[in-house]
Amino acid sequence: MKNKYKAFVNSYVNFEFLNREGAAVLKIDHEHIDLFRIWMKSKKTTINVTYLYPILKFFIPFFILSYFFYKSGYYLWKTLVSKKVNCINRRIFINSHLGFTSAIKKNLFTENDVMLMFPYSTANVSDNLKIYIHQLLTCRTVFKTIKDCFFCSSLFITKYGFSSSFYLFTAYDFYLLYNVLANIDVDTEIVMSNQKDRWSMLLDYLPHSHKTIIQHGTNFMYSLPTPQCIPFFKFDSFYECYYIDMPYKLSSISKVYAFTEKEFYFMHKGEYINNPEVIYIGYSLSLTDFGDSENAILIVGNSDLYSKEERILIDIFSQTILHVYIKSHPTISAAVYDSYLVYDNVTVLDKETYPRVSIVFSYNSTLALEYEDLGIKVVYYNSILGCDGEISYVKVENVINELLISLN
Repeated sequence: MKNKYKAFVNSYVNFEFLNREGAAVLKIDHEHIDLFRIWMKSKKTTINVTYLYPILKFFIPFFILSYFFYKSGYYLWKTLVSKKVNCINRRIFINSHLGFTSAIKKNLFTENDVMLMFPYSTANVSDNLKIYIHQLLTCRTVFKTIKDCFFCSSLFITKYGFSSSFYLFTAYDFYLLYNVLANIDVDTEIVMSNQKDRWSMLLDYLPHSHKTIIQHGTNFMYSLPTPQCIPFFKFDSFYECYYIDMPYKLSSISKVYAFTEKEFYFMHKGEYINNPEVIYIGYSLSLTDFGDSENAILIVGNSDLYSKEERILIDIFSQTILHVYIKSHPTISAAVYDSYLVYDNVTVLDKETYPRVSIVFSYNSTLALEYEDLGIKVVYYNSILGCDGEISYVKVENVINELLISLN
């Protein structure tokens, strides 16, 4: 089996592992987690997910075949009408994760580099530094990609069965990017901001000598969201915290830009089996003062996993004199929180705004660690849970009362 086929097939191991971990947080059947998230984002009920999933699984192979042919036709056309570009002697950043925002803030991306706008098509960089995948494509690469998709699909279904074939929808973009990058000089440095996912696996399997990852999220937490998460984490007695231990680890990444020494310590333990060069870049948080920081609260949002906790907190805070800011997860539209705008003291923030506040309520997030690094108190959800495992009104009110007393 060629490396690139192993890359995709093995990436499913990590995908399934993370799906199970996410389902453990939500306390739901892991087979339904993707549909659960779709329903959450569309603000629809999840009650029919268990009935829809078996029906969808029956039609998925037919949808996949149609999707492969559609994508091939589209990129053949784009290849024939696009002006080609040359990337010789330039680092190539792959726009495969929204975490590149911190890389840009830290000036890791320079005017000597180029940003390949794939699979995402938006990034806060100058247009003259952007290139698009169809500018690097040839007709041969497109035909090679669809051949790879069919061959890999047969391997994948043989190994994991039709029940897992939903994942094959990601195969086309995976092999299109792999084949494009594989045609670029092996001495070219390829840079991504992915961790644990299929894109980091793709980078790991490329033949290039210089492969760089820029950290975008933390890999450790001080306590676990639910007891169901225990199988997915290991406890480190030195730092007295947990880290996620990926089943498939990266083995050929040459350089890592990490936030701190502690962050890389857990990245290395949970995600790598080799010893890449490491450069510490610190956290990149810059706060905006709206003039109400003394009586302001920030909720670090992740509605896919913590919508219930967020709703309870908003119900409590809406009855206070405190101003509440909600910051959506970078991969989730802030529009999911529009229903909370009925409260006069609630503000939903865009992706690039970080308010100066007195206290932060959060799950185990990178943003929470960044606020702590600036000396701002963070209340993690685990610390305000009651005996029933739900957010305790009494514990939250005690935290708020302490804050109000300190302000007086």
